[in-house]
Amino acid sequence: MNKVITNKFFLLAVGLIFVQQILIGASTYIIGQAGANIANRPMTAFHYVVIFFVLIFLAYLLGAVSLFFRVKLSNDLWQKYYQHTLGHIAARHYLSTEENKTKTNLWLSGEAISTLDEAGFASVEIIAVYFNVLFTVVALFFVLGAELAGVIFICMLLSVALLLLSKNKIHLLANSIQYKKLSALNAVSNIWDNVFFGDSAAAKSAFAASQHKVGKYFQRMEAYKILEQVISCLPILISIPILVFFSYQQVINDVAAIGSLVAVLPRTLQLFQNIHAASMSSGQVILLKNKIKNLAAFVDNLQGYDYEKNIDEQQISIIDLSSGETIPAAVFKQWDFAATGMAGRFLITGSNGAGKSTLLKYMKSRYKEALYLGPNIEIGKRGIADSTGKKKLSQLAQLYGMSGKVIFLDEWDANLDVDNANQVDAALTQLAQHNVVIEVRHLHPI
Repeated sequence: MNKVITNKFFLLAVGLIFVQQILIGASTYIIGQAGANIANRPMTAFHYVVIFFVLIFLAYLLGAVSLFFRVKLSNDLWQKYYQHTLGHIAARHYLSTEENKTKTNLWLSGEAISTLDEAGFASVEIIAVYFNVLFTVVALFFVLGAELAGVIFICMLLSVALLLLSKNKIHLLANSIQYKKLSALNAVSNIWDNVFFGDSAAAKSAFAASQHKVGKYFQRMEAYKILEQVISCLPILISIPILVFFSYQQVINDVAAIGSLVAVLPRTLQLFQNIHAASMSSGQVILLKNKIKNLAAFVDNLQGYDYEKNIDEQQISIIDLSSGETIPAAVFKQWDFAATGMAGRFLITGSNGAGKSTLLKYMKSRYKEALYLGPNIEIGKRGIADSTGKKKLSQLAQLYGMSGKVIFLDEWDANLDVDNANQVDAALTQLAQHNVVIEVRHLHPI
């Protein structure tokens, strides 16, 4: 939350909101004066009305500019977050699993962007609402007197007290909502393959699993909304009868007060709406603080993959394709392939499940400037939709002409016919004259 309130766009938006709410509070006082003068001095009342509209005009103008900075705030927060998160993950190569890739993409494009968008607006909005309540209560104090303003102030205190009493419950719901949402999104994303490539039973099972997890997420959201409305509405329901009683007493004692009361009545009703909104916004800020805390902890909650533990060195051999020499995996993985001038082509062989691809990833983790091409991995700009084979050829074509690189190729010949595989094979032999090429093959062994 500190990164939100110290952001320059947040400070600009809050500064504008502060001035806006002073103008709105002043307009409440001005319209009250118009009501007090309407019977005896109508032209004076009219002048107050003109001033009221000028103040409202300026207030809405400032609000529009503030809204622009709120959008800038949300955009800036998300851009910094996804860059920081992906940079943090990139420093931990053992997190580069397909599961973590899917989870991270869902997180950044779903929960993270929605949370930071909400934080950008809600953090400013709650300040705007509290400023509005504060300055309006001050204006009503001068227009209606201490009794009526005091009732409204007590309503605010009651709202804050209920919020503090419910703080722990909101914390629990916040954590539950965020992770149940991610679980629901994962379940929904699983439907695609089951619908298009599974049978009717698989599709039905995927839909059922998604409905269950989505239902759990909705239950948590509904529980939070019920709690939110109880906290928000109860103080107002208690205060309104008290406000009516004191208003009646004031009018009995001073009939002229009815003019001021009627003039500010719409603003008083709006004030209760803002107290309701302030209470809801306060609950949302507590919710947001937990969500933002979870954003910061996301990377630490990803499950890593122990490369070395999943490599069976006894089942893997490496063939130097230029000399035909066989190199033990334990020896090969310790070589320094970034050494100046080193080049060659090496084929990793072994039984299924021995950890050939894992060995490639382990070695890539040691060389930051190396390139790794494998299934479901696209380096550079994403290409247009095309067949898997054409995408593979396009990816491999990026390698031609390189020099001084360490290049890891995982099943590069998968989805290629024999002619294309032979052409790429010849190109890789040329590439290996000036680079280190380490590969795992799929269908076309040497």
